Amino acid sequence: MTAVLLCGLLLSGVQAAVPERLIPGGDAIGLELDLEGVSVVELATDIPEKAGLRCGDLIYKVNGTKLSTVEELQKAVQASDGKLMEFSILRDGEEIVLKLSPLQTAEGWKLGIYVRDHLKGIGTVTYYEEDGDFGALGHGVSGNEGKELLPLKGGDVLPSEVASVVKGKAGTPGCLRGAWKEGTACGKVERNTPQGIFGTMKIDRNEPFPRRRSSPDPQRHSPDSLHGSRTGDTQLRRGDLRHP
Repeated sequence: MTAVLLCGLLLSGVQAAVPERLIPGGDAIGLELDLEGVSVVELATDIPEKAGLRCGDLIYKVNGTKLSTVEELQKAVQASDGKLMEFSILRDGEEIVLKLSPLQTAEGWKLGIYVRDHLKGIGTVTYYEEDGDFGALGHGVSGNEGKELLPLKGGDVLPSEVASVVKGKAGTPGCLRGAWKEGTACGKVERNTPQGIFGTMKIDRNEPFPRRRSSPDPQRHSPDSLHGSRTGDTQLRRGDLRHP
C-alpha cells in the first residue's frame, strides 16, 4: 500500500517545495547564539572532574529543573547552601546524571567550573534566498572538541565587518577576525545542523548584508570567530566565561 501511494505521488507530479533561486553568499555576518543549556568550558579545580564533569558537557537540568542561562545556574548553586546537587548533562549524545556539592568561598558557593550560555563570533554566509532564508558557516556549531552539535535555542544575526583574515591551509583551518555592533540584529538563527546554521534575515536588495560603517574597535567589539573552525567554537575572551 505504501509503495502504491508513493508511486501515485510521483506520477501526479507532487514535489517538495524548492526555492526558485539561491544566491551565493560570501559576506561576513556577526552571530550571537544562545545555547539550550550551560556549557562547561573549563574546570577550576579537580573536584568537578572527580565528580565526573568534563569540559564540553552541557548542563541542562539542576535538581530536576531545566535551565538555560548562567544566571539560573548561579541562583541554584547559591540556594543549595552547600548541599549535594544533581546535574543532568548531555555528552556525546547521551544523557548523564552527576552529583556535586558546591564549595564555600569568600564570594559564596561555587561549583569550581567556568561556563557559558552563548557564543559570539563572525561567520560567512553560504547562500540566501530572496525571501530572506539563509544558510551560513558550512559546518555545524559544535562542542566537546567537535564531537557533537551544540543544542541552540536560537540566535541573532548582526551587521559585521572583517578586520583580518588568516588563510587556511591543508590540515589547518583559516580564521576571520572582525567586529559587530550588538543590539542591532538583522536576522534570526533558527537551526544548527552538520551542514551549517540556517535562519532568516531582513534582505535589502541594494545591500543584503548590513555592514558596520566605522572601523572595528578592538576595545569595544570582540575579535572572536566562528568561521574556519572545525569545531565551530568561538575564540573566547575571559569575560565571556562565568564561574558559578
